[in-house]
Amino acid sequence: MSGAFFGIGIALRALSAQQRALDVTGHNIANANTPGYSRQVAVMVPTKPLPSAGLTFSGTVGKGQVGTGVVVEQIRRMRDEFVEIRYRKEVQTTSRWEARRDALKQIELVLNEPSENGIQGAMDLFWQSLQELSKNPESEAARAVVLQRASVLTDSFGHVYLQLQALSRDIDKSIEVYVNEINSLAVQISRLNQQISKVLAMGDQPNDLMDQRDSLIRKLSELADVRATPRERGMVSITLGGALLVEGNSVMPLLAKRSAPDAPVEIVWERTGAPVAIGDGKIKGLLSIREEEIPGLKNQLNELAKTLIEKINELHRGGRGLDSSTGLDFFAGADASDIAVNPVLEADLRKIAAATPDPTTG
Repeated sequence: MSGAFFGIGIALRALSAQQRALDVTGHNIANANTPGYSRQVAVMVPTKPLPSAGLTFSGTVGKGQVGTGVVVEQIRRMRDEFVEIRYRKEVQTTSRWEARRDALKQIELVLNEPSENGIQGAMDLFWQSLQELSKNPESEAARAVVLQRASVLTDSFGHVYLQLQALSRDIDKSIEVYVNEINSLAVQISRLNQQISKVLAMGDQPNDLMDQRDSLIRKLSELADVRATPRERGMVSITLGGALLVEGNSVMPLLAKRSAPDAPVEIVWERTGAPVAIGDGKIKGLLSIREEEIPGLKNQLNELAKTLIEKINELHRGGRGLDSSTGLDFFAGADASDIAVNPVLEADLRKIAAATPDPTTG
């Protein structure tokens, strides 16, 4: 039953509840610019009423309940799980394309085309020098220019080839860094899982800890195609490529390994050695550049160099130098990785063929 101070008790509970709501509002304002923070709301519910009995105006006994005020039942985190899942998915796709974009920019710098300093510019200068030599085949100066520009052309092929290989190695180093980052994030998520479970067991709501965990999952989503699934006691499990990365407070780490010192990096599960299926994210973008774009460009570069070597050598073998030498190759090597000017020609400019052999002398 209510007493003399019943109304004061209601007022006290109301003031306490409103004070808690103001504290939550202040917390929201303080974290307005905090990355990953979710707005919180104090959810108020009426307290348990008291039964009341007394005489009515008609003289009968009336029954009812008297309210006792209000309390804050919980501090709710305002986050839409569906939107969060869609956001993570889009983060994965965006990160993959951003990684590809950045890597392709590096490839553009390596190729340096179109420009006067790329392979195309070196080839144009080489053709011009051959044309000038055909006009004056006895000129030592013209022969020196041909040799010099041929060297520039072969150096251009070799430089681009080596730069593409270096870019592939840089991508491998980035992948190793990202694998270590995934392992670190997974450990942090497992620890937060444990903390959240303990706080919930005490009857409290660990909103800020959940925000921290969601932020870590977002960072994971930037790197690979992870999926977060709610578990009991407020925990989440994280899967990567369909396999468990985090389960409760346990972590199944990844490993970036090489089958040989110069072999590309492979991503496997540390415990089993099985390959990890990376379907999206930054790592997928880098893998696609390393496994598709760079090998394709190297093949095209090798094919161009191979064709140049074959055609120029074919013509040069059919020509005659100032010392009547013939049958010599102009270029040595097989493709862009080892193309070079024939050392015999570098040692003696007169052996550069600039005329057809005399049919009467052979």
